Parts: sequence; C-alpha cells; structure tokens
Amino acid sequence: MPYDSLGGSSRMGSEGLLAVLALLVGIYAVIPSERRLDLRLRLTRFDWATLFGALLVVHYIKFWPVLYAFGLAPDLGPWRWGFEAESASYTVLVGAGVLVWLRSRARRVGLSSIGTFRDLTERELFDGKLSDLLFLFEGHLEALFRVYRVDYVLPRLQRRLDPPMFHFLVDQANAPTQPTRMRAAWSALKRRVAAVLPAYEEERGLAEDVVRRVLLAEPFVAYIARARPYFALRVLQQEGRERNDFVDLYLRALLADPTSVLYFEVRHNDAYKGGMYRFQIDPRNRLLHFLLDDAQVAQGLGVYKPLGDATQEYLDELHAKPSADPLIEPTRDYEEQRWKWRPYATIRFFDLMVREALYQGVEWHMWLYYLESIARRMIRNLAAVQPNVDLSREFPTPYHYLLYEIVDALRDWIRAAEDVPEDQANVVLENEHADHENGNIPKSAILALGMTMRHVIEAATLSVPFKAYLLEMLLRAYFEMLSLPRMAPYARVLKNTLIKGGVGWFGRGRAYREQLLEVLDEVDTIPFLGQEFDSLVQAIQGAKED
Repeated sequence: MPYDSLGGSSRMGSEGLLAVLALLVGIYAVIPSERRLDLRLRLTRFDWATLFGALLVVHYIKFWPVLYAFGLAPDLGPWRWGFEAESASYTVLVGAGVLVWLRSRARRVGLSSIGTFRDLTERELFDGKLSDLLFLFEGHLEALFRVYRVDYVLPRLQRRLDPPMFHFLVDQANAPTQPTRMRAAWSALKRRVAAVLPAYEEERGLAEDVVRRVLLAEPFVAYIARARPYFALRVLQQEGRERNDFVDLYLRALLADPTSVLYFEVRHNDAYKGGMYRFQIDPRNRLLHFLLDDAQVAQGLGVYKPLGDATQEYLDELHAKPSADPLIEPTRDYEEQRWKWRPYATIRFFDLMVREALYQGVEWHMWLYYLESIARRMIRNLAAVQPNVDLSREFPTPYHYLLYEIVDALRDWIRAAEDVPEDQANVVLENEHADHENGNIPKSAILALGMTMRHVIEAATLSVPFKAYLLEMLLRAYFEMLSLPRMAPYARVLKNTLIKGGVGWFGRGRAYREQLLEVLDEVDTIPFLGQEFDSLVQAIQGAKED
C-alpha cells in the first residue's frame, strides 16, 4: 500500500524535525552550568537509550517510504486514532522527553554514578567553581551519604550475617563457653551466604573520597558558611567520621566573618526564658537552635573546640603583631563595636551554650575553661597598650570590656545553679575543695573564675582599680551565695578557689595572696561589711602564712 494512502500528511517536514532538535540544543545551551552537571548525574544509560531510541523511531517514520521501497520496512496499515507521520513523530519525542524528565526528577547519585559524582566534584573544586559545586551537593547530599554508609538492602543483610570483628568479639564474650555444633554450623552458613552478597566497598570508598577531599576542602566550607550557611546543618545531620572536621572548618569560617550568621544570631538572641538566667533559643536562629535546643548536640559535635581554639589562635596572632591589634585601641562605642570582635562572639556563644547545658542537665563542663585561657591571652596582649589610652575609664580598651564579660558570664553560670532542681546531677557537689568535678557545671565555672581572677590579680598590664572592679564582681556573687543555704556550699568552693588561685596543685602561693590582699584594700567594702568579709580576709591572711 503506498505510503501516501495511509492518511494524513505523508511526511514530517525536515524543517520541523530540525527545529525540534535545534530547540533542544538551544535549551541545553542556556541551562546554567550547575544544572548541566546535575543533569549528567541524573541521566542513566537507560535514559540516554530512551532518547536515542526516540530519535531512531522519528527517523524511521521520516524515511519509511525509502525503507518500504527497498523492502526494509513492513506495511503496518493505515494510521489510527487520528495520528499521522508528523503528529506521531512529535508524540514520540515529547513522550520520551517527559519520561526521561520524570525519571531524572526522582533520581539522585547512587552506586552506579558515584564515580561520576566524584570526578565532577573534584573538577569543579579544582576549577574554583564553588557555586556549581554547592548546587550539586544541595541536590545529592543525602544520597551521597547513603552511598557512604552503604545503606542498601543487600549490604545491610551482608553486615548482619557477617558483622565486623568488634561485634563478633562481643557476641563471643556473651555466648556460652562451649558453642554447640548446631551454633557453629549456623555461623558458618551465615558467613558463606554473606560472602556472596555485595558489600560495595569500592563505591563506599569513592563516596568517602568525595566527603574527605571535597566536602572538607577549606575554601568550599568557607564558601558554604558565606553563601549557604544553613546548608551546613544538613551536613551535620549526616553520620560520618568527618563530621567533627566539617564543624571545625565551618565554625572557624563563621567566626572569621563578622557578617556571618553566627554573629547575627548571638546578637539577636537575648530574650529570657523561664528562670532568671536562661535565654530563649529562638527557632528562627536556626544555627543556635540546631546546636543548643538539645545541648547534647553541641556536646557531641564538640563545638566549643573550634571556637575556643580559633579565638586563642587569633589572640596569638595579634600578640605577634600588636600594631595590627584593634583590641588595644581606645573605643567609646563598645556597645556597638563589640559585635565585630571575634572574642566577644565566642564569649556570647559560650554563654548561651553553657546555660543551656546547665538547665538541660548535661553532665559535662562543655569546656567552659576556654574562657580562662582566652582571658589569660587578652591580659598578655595588653602589654602593647599605647600611652594615649585613658586607663581611668571604666573600659579603657576592648580587652578590658571583654575581661568584664568573661567574669560576668562565669559568675552567672555559678548563680544559675539556684535556678535548677537541687537534685539535678550536674549541680550536685561532691566536695567543697578546689578540685575538678567535670560533670558539675557551676563548680567548673567557679574553678574557671578563680583561675581567671588569679590572672587578673597577677597582671602587670592591668591597673589596680580595674582589678578591684572585677574582684568586686566576684565578691558580690560570693556574699550573695553565702546568704542562701542552698548556695552556701558553692560560696565556700569559690572562697577556697580564690584563696588558692587555681585548681589542685596548680594553686599559687604567698606572692599571689599578698597581691590579692593589696587589691582587696582597693575594693569598696561598704556593701560587704560584716563578719563574713572579715572572715574572708582572715582566711586569705592565714593561708598567706602556710
């Protein structure tokens, strides 16, 4: 039967086919580069075969008369349902395109494409195309970590049948001393079955390469902190050995940028919750809420380490080049300027973190001792203060204000013990000595405050009036707690720590206590007159003669 007699148009115009192909090429050309990369990951061999097959069908329809004339195409009869050559070709192309699009929408990087993903991400990192790289990770992060964990049915079954050696040893320890013959045979059978199941170790290694080489690349993490800071929270929700390395790079990058979400959130989180000393962690402050809504998240990630270490390193850098130190210059607008100072952002974050840990019953000091180490470095850096600084002011330099903030934060963490249940484990004192109880947050704060005050008292870089100013803050807390039966034991710990000037055998001797008494002579004693103040002075004098 002649092709023209099949009904409808006898051909799909070459111009129409070329227009469709040109349109597809044009669309691909204007797609952003990151989406083209993403498309490469989402299209499988099946998808490419579908598109190629659709083109073959269209060409078959186009050249059917030629193929029929040579006897290479069967006569399938007339077109049906109103189709003709042109509309059928169009339907084939659109159908194939829609099928591939639907498949690509649901597809993520997997076992078969992890190698391509690694190659693409490493190339983009090398070329410095960080925005394209971030786009890839945003679309495939969870799927990447699924490959990283080999979280698939057969590998999970394989691990269950033949667990790692550690689990094997635990099972052996719990098993009867003499395993039965049936138990031994069953174990051997499980190992044989496990041996034929796929473990996908090669694919897991490729995923680990991506996480270690790309996701932990310092320039990329810094870009994430600046461009998509909350994407990092998705990364931190993934289980993996590299998670703590990522949070280290991420928080360091946030701290180095005064315009980052870290500075913004600690500045805009000052509403108090129930209790005298507890802040409300605003859910809109997504970073703080993620880390502190359950303080054990912050503890598990060790967020105190990158912030504490980075602040210490920053102060060491300023010490090495005092001419570039902005914190020894006089400032009159510290209420506004403080939000640009790295140490202040660290102090504020620690303040929020330790308070939440205390109220939530976390039995760990959250390394609040970082504040003592930071205070020691700030006192050291004050040696470079310039003669034009008016030391008679309340806060002559930013360093003076930051020392005040440290003492104030430590003091509040101690007094907050009154605000939680008396039998809560992290506020139960074991003894009143100046020694560590790492699970007791208020006592740890007392020890840190005592050591900080020792640095203040011994500092040649601080004036005596300023030393007395900070010491009065400590004394005010001491006498307030001494008047409360529940807090009196903590007051005695503070007294012992102040007299010792340290923790355990790190305590200072006679020279320190002589300096302490000299500063006490400058303290405004009117608020503290009474038997308790005299008793404190006598205790210091008595210890002086030890």
